[in-house]
Amino acid sequence: MVRHCRQLGVVLAGCLSLGAVWLGPVGKLPVFGDAVAWGGPARIAEADQRREAGLQQFQTDQIEPGILNLEAAVGIYRDTGSTRREANALDNLSYMYSATGQYDAAIAAAQRWL
Repeated sequence: MVRHCRQLGVVLAGCLSLGAVWLGPVGKLPVFGDAVAWGGPARIAEADQRREAGLQQFQTDQIEPGILNLEAAVGIYRDTGSTRREANALDNLSYMYSATGQYDAAIAAAQRWL
């Protein structure tokens, strides 16, 4: 029964009730794009704050500090394995670069989240 569960690649309730345990891929964090790895929720909260600060700075014409905050947020999201948030921040960053005429940087940021 364990062999069949592993072949399916999922943990089925029936397998668990029979005592089979599927461990999944070893050492593979995060699951579903938002991990609690390398600092967990506190680091993600810090990145969320940096992202929000960057967006607010951009809206008030503080372009360089806004870009720096977004870049910092991207790095934290990458370190924590929060891929969805990283992609969102890179999308914001790409827009900022594009809006300020930095098209090469905008393309590079967009390619990083694709």
